[in-house]
Amino acid sequence: MSGGLITTDLQGRITLLNPAGGRLLERRLQDMIGTNVQELFLDRLPVIEASSARTEIRCEVGCVTPRGAQKIFGMKATLLRVPEQGDLGYIYTFADLTDIRRLEQEIRMRDRLSAVGRMAAGIAHEIRNPLSSIAGSVKVLSSISALNDEQRTLVQIVTRESERLNRIISDFLIYSREKNYKFRVLNLVSLLNDTLTLLENHPLIASLGKSDSKNISLVRQYTTADAFAMVDGDRLKQVFWNLCENAVRAMPEGGVLTVSLTGKEQTWAICFSDTGSGMDAQLLEKIFEPFQSRFEGGTGLGLAIVYQIVQAHEAQISVSSAPGKGSEFRLEFSRAAREDALHEPDAEKPPVVLAKAGGTRG
Repeated sequence: MSGGLITTDLQGRITLLNPAGGRLLERRLQDMIGTNVQELFLDRLPVIEASSARTEIRCEVGCVTPRGAQKIFGMKATLLRVPEQGDLGYIYTFADLTDIRRLEQEIRMRDRLSAVGRMAAGIAHEIRNPLSSIAGSVKVLSSISALNDEQRTLVQIVTRESERLNRIISDFLIYSREKNYKFRVLNLVSLLNDTLTLLENHPLIASLGKSDSKNISLVRQYTTADAFAMVDGDRLKQVFWNLCENAVRAMPEGGVLTVSLTGKEQTWAICFSDTGSGMDAQLLEKIFEPFQSRFEGGTGLGLAIVYQIVQAHEAQISVSSAPGKGSEFRLEFSRAAREDALHEPDAEKPPVVLAKAGGTRG
């Protein structure tokens, strides 16, 4: 039997856990005997009343394993009813739906990103032309010496807001248009260091650093000096920069940004962890969708673009957060051999062109 099975008495105390269930829950039968089954799951399990005509109920429940892994199980609860003996307990059979639900969520997100990308491209082109005319006309007005102080202030406001709208439109176009990728075997450590050095000298950090109480500390935690992967260096720096900038903006009163790199057998994992305000579950659900900015003046496209680039690298991105407990963005890339980087041909490879709003390397 590949699915999990638990039997309990009428009070919910576990009497049996099959080997498959033990592997799914990462628990041993001898440790579970007598434990209330409800303690294993985050959601309340269905209860079948003895007077009910129903003998089984289906639902989905969440679970956190002893190692901290979050899982979703499809659960069927059945009343253990024996003729002439009555109701003796419950039988719970369950299967791991975690990967299925994750894939369903990714498909829904890709569909939404694709639709919004097409819409953004159309809107951006329609707005940019008249906006350029407005900005040019205002620039001419600003050169007129006859303007009084109040009029000049209004002209400055229009100029500033025109520039802000132009930045939003530029983000729309970056998000929606086809992207050229030049994949090469590069050292992720070097790309990270380039980004963090730029961040350390950026006005965003400098402005916070003027006050000791609002200082931002950058911590590097690398387990290796060489972490080679097949990537587009410029695009990946854009990902690193967006994640770092968001982390800094999430800590307006100062804090610590920790950037770590660790290796497994086949992958490299890069984590950006901040000690900022964190996010609730509702925002986490839509964090990579367009127009989900949580910062004043943001376009809400930064993380949507990050998601596109990560998908193009056939990599993975995930986020964990809670209100008041900071956030952690985790990237995973497939390893490449160092020898591949040493033998990279001098002639530039033709760029890889990917479709709008995501896709995979083609």
